[in-house]
Amino acid sequence: MVRTQRWLYLLFPLLPVTGCASSPVPPAKIAAAEGAIDGARREGAQSLGGAAGTHLRWAEDQLSVAKTMMKDGDTERAARVFERSEADAVAAQELARSQRAKITYDQVRQQMKSTQKAP
Repeated sequence: MVRTQRWLYLLFPLLPVTGCASSPVPPAKIAAAEGAIDGARREGAQSLGGAAGTHLRWAEDQLSVAKTMMKDGDTERAARVFERSEADAVAAQELARSQRAKITYDQVRQQMKSTQKAP
């Protein structure tokens, strides 16, 4: 009897987890991922390539996977994948800004060198 009660006490905390249906993904998570991807595209992550392009591709792939998971009813995992998609898209956005700034810096530096050489 005591042994059975111990098992009940151990299993009782798991009942709410296994007994309830998963909740839908908040629309804000979906919108945040899609908005971050759009922002990365506007920053030119796709055309710049490199790490920015890679992160953008990851974000797009994860968005697609998350939408499939959501349709299949795996909303808890879908929510986490939407978050990862947003994070990769934000990384792509920032990397694209950084790459563009470096390109601009290199161009200005080159112009300065050429004007210093001219008498």
